[in-house]
Amino acid sequence: MNKFISFFTLLICFSLFDFTARAENVSSTKKPVKSIRNPLKSISDPTENNQRDFAYFQLGGGRAILIEFSELNNAWVLDSRLGFKSSSGWGAELFFALVPHQYDAPMESARIAADAKLLGVAPTYSFQLSKEASLGLGLGVGYLIVNRTYFSPSSNDHVYRWSLAPDINFSYKLSNEVYAHLGFRAVFTVTGTKLTNEPRILLPTIGLGYRF
Repeated sequence: MNKFISFFTLLICFSLFDFTARAENVSSTKKPVKSIRNPLKSISDPTENNQRDFAYFQLGGGRAILIEFSELNNAWVLDSRLGFKSSSGWGAELFFALVPHQYDAPMESARIAADAKLLGVAPTYSFQLSKEASLGLGLGVGYLIVNRTYFSPSSNDHVYRWSLAPDINFSYKLSNEVYAHLGFRAVFTVTGTKLTNEPRILLPTIGLGYRF
């Protein structure tokens, strides 16, 4: 009887030991449960491209509206900008505006051609209006050069003036890199060869820009 009890006790102990070993083996080979990621997190925010730092090149054209230089009134203007914008909205740009030769020969002024160039720099700030649209403001300082040619007698007239050139620029994102823009730049002369009847120039432009 004692032998039977001893054998039964050993059998129970062996069974418990075997069950414990199997349980430990299962727990060691069990793969950890991976956390399920929200698939929406992997989708980039549509406004992310607008919140990063980037450089840009912008090219546009339009019609110049000028007071004083009547021979350049309604002339075509080419406006180009190379700039940088930070994620905070602040930036800076180098701008160049060109009004190519405009031929106009009223007999009272005897002018046959005129052109203008404006080169300057500007600090800028951009407001994000929506995921695609933004509004930029700039306070530019530039150098204005106006060339006029007369035919009777044949001579040239050059005007050089430092100018304030504030601008407003509306842009709409077409893709991550390309955007369309509509802008207006005003030019106010602060120094020059003439201190009276200073030119006030408005350069409206429309075009495309590229971010890189």
